[in-house]
Amino acid sequence: MAAYNVHLGSSPSDPMIGLISLAQRSKTVPPDMGWIILHQYAGHGYATEAGREFFRYMTEEYGVKEMIALVKPTNAVSIKVAKKMGFVESGQTMSEDGLPRLVYALEGMKKLDASTRINFYGDGEEGNRIMKMSTPNSGN
Repeated sequence: MAAYNVHLGSSPSDPMIGLISLAQRSKTVPPDMGWIILHQYAGHGYATEAGREFFRYMTEEYGVKEMIALVKPTNAVSIKVAKKMGFVESGQTMSEDGLPRLVYALEGMKKLDASTRINFYGDGEEGNRIMKMSTPNSGN
């Protein structure tokens, strides 16, 4: 899993307003991108801007070619953000808690089978694997 803090500004000392992540939960499902922005900063386009930059970084620096976003059907704000980032609705799946999640995928990706279940904590080997990524100031 890769997770990056979202700061309001270009310096790590600027206020942290959220988080963007990418998790490979299964060998059979592309990695999923997630985002969260603190309530007081929501509605200003920060999730979309950070998500686009994160996506660019992951594709250019690490060669990630496929990515999905899993969204609760009732989360209209995240659905809007996913669409603005270029994801298109690609079906529905069930989370480990038995609740439906809409699947948003990049244009042209294969749709997930509706019977696909995605465990938030991963499945076996993939769930325990941590993606090692070097980041500025990380020393890697």
